[in-house]
Amino acid sequence: MILTLDKVRCIENAEPDPSPPWEENRFVLWSLYDMLRFYNGVFTVVMRDLSNAVGLLAMEITDGNGEGKLSTMRHLIEPWLAGLNSPEITSLPLSRLIRDKIARLQERIATDDLSSIAQGEALLKDLHNDIIADLSRAYFLVIQPDKRWLYEQRQPVFGDEVADQFSDAGYDIAAAARCIALDEWTASVFHLMRVLEHGLRWLANDIGVIIESGIELENWKNVIDMIEKQIREIEKEPKSEAKSEKARFYSEAASQLRYFKDAWRNHVSHARAKYDEREARDIYNHVGPFMRALASRSGA
Repeated sequence: MILTLDKVRCIENAEPDPSPPWEENRFVLWSLYDMLRFYNGVFTVVMRDLSNAVGLLAMEITDGNGEGKLSTMRHLIEPWLAGLNSPEITSLPLSRLIRDKIARLQERIATDDLSSIAQGEALLKDLHNDIIADLSRAYFLVIQPDKRWLYEQRQPVFGDEVADQFSDAGYDIAAAARCIALDEWTASVFHLMRVLEHGLRWLANDIGVIIESGIELENWKNVIDMIEKQIREIEKEPKSEAKSEKARFYSEAASQLRYFKDAWRNHVSHARAKYDEREARDIYNHVGPFMRALASRSGA
């Protein structure tokens, strides 16, 4: 994700409790450059000013003024007080708990509701540590640059036609692509076999296979056998260009589904195999064109 000026302004003008950017859309990637360019600068300003305020109060305590009223030290921490409402503070993705703590501390300092400089120093030090702990809760995975599109999926990874004609398969198509981006090869193959399930059901319905218990409850072998039985009935029809094209399409589709079943589906479904990147990408590159071919026929 690239931080444009508009995005920076949006973050600077955020509500008191904005969601961290990586939680608003979990599938938008933030580069290390984005975080260093923006958050590192903000974090540095906030923590520098907070550390300075803690240090100034600690010096007074060392000098024997720890029991003095904080109001006598106001001129030393005024810069940090002014910064509490600055974009540097409001743009940090802090939790509501920390923001409420900042607000309460600001009010107490502003109204001299602190018994001593030592108490103020202790509260500021706690806030310093709490901010670090709060910002340490988010963790990031590294996505290789050439896999970014598989993870973010700005467009349907199998194309618009598949997304339209097989909308119910959208979840597994997206998951299969993201698993490749995350190096979860076997998981990707598993999702791809679920995608093919939608293709199998469509093909069976389109050719006229009727199963009383429902196609979704029948195993692949039986459904493919019934599809091939229907193909043999089509081949008995009088010769015509339309019949030949229809028989060819169904035969190729059934043949590919049987190949998918024997080569991958049975093995991944019953935990008989695990896959590496080359194998997962190869399967991904087989399933995509197959589903596009079905979608093209479905939308015709």
